Amino acid sequence: NVAAKLGTALPDSRPILREEVLRTYASVFDWREGIVLALLSAAIFAFAILAWEKASGLSAEEKREIGILKAIGWETGDVIKMKFWEGLLISLTAFLVGFVAAYVHVFYSGAALFEPVLKGWAVLYPEFRLTPQVDGLQLATLFFFTVFPYAAAVLVPIWKAAITDPDAVMRG
Repeated sequence: NVAAKLGTALPDSRPILREEVLRTYASVFDWREGIVLALLSAAIFAFAILAWEKASGLSAEEKREIGILKAIGWETGDVIKMKFWEGLLISLTAFLVGFVAAYVHVFYSGAALFEPVLKGWAVLYPEFRLTPQVDGLQLATLFFFTVFPYAAAVLVPIWKAAITDPDAVMRG
């Protein structure tokens, strides 16, 4: 009703209705959501490649290290435990550093890297501050899908090297 009155009072103007603004925002955010999804998919693919590379085998240096440990009297189970805990510590540290960095980026710097993608070229957006909140289920899910696959990917090549004769492993 107000838009109709405004249109008759000011014939050269074009009133924008709330529904049009909401439809435009939905369209823009759906398009930008696709960009973010593509970037996230690339990150997940990179993680999968890293885990696959780790699971496919050990470097010569790591095999030599395992051979030395076996030669000085370490049992196969001890080598597997040590390397598993090493992989778990590395992946846990990476998870915690990434989580803290993401938390600071989103809640304290206002998601400065994502803001231009989500907002676009417009400068008329109101100031919007996110309230810091951590969902335990999401955090546990992220932890489960990042730390455990990497730690599990470490076990198979370590086991293969640990059951091999130390002399054969050290000679290459």
